[in-house]
Amino acid sequence: MKKNNEEFIVKFFDTKEEIEKRLDKQEEIMRVVVVVLVVAFITMLIMLGGLVIDTWRWKTNTYKDMEKMLDTQNQELQANRFDGMDKKISDVQESIKQLSDQVVQLSDKKLLEE
Repeated sequence: MKKNNEEFIVKFFDTKEEIEKRLDKQEEIMRVVVVVLVVAFITMLIMLGGLVIDTWRWKTNTYKDMEKMLDTQNQELQANRFDGMDKKISDVQESIKQLSDQVVQLSDKKLLEE
């Protein structure tokens, strides 16, 4: 290469063997990095699978327990509701009976007054 009538000489201070050694070292480092990344990825997949399975199992057990608890609560509510209704019905029947007795008494008084 010539520029303004001067010659440029490019010199490499490293020999071909030294450059090959450096490239081999870099290649070895890259292999190690890739292997570590692959192992980390596989480990994360296994961990994720474990979490998914554990969550699924926990939810299944939790939902079963929750369903049993809700069924028990519903049965208690049904029993309490009917118990309360029986009491309310008997109270209404009693008040109707009292009102009918009062009506009979009032009608008897009115008939006696006439």
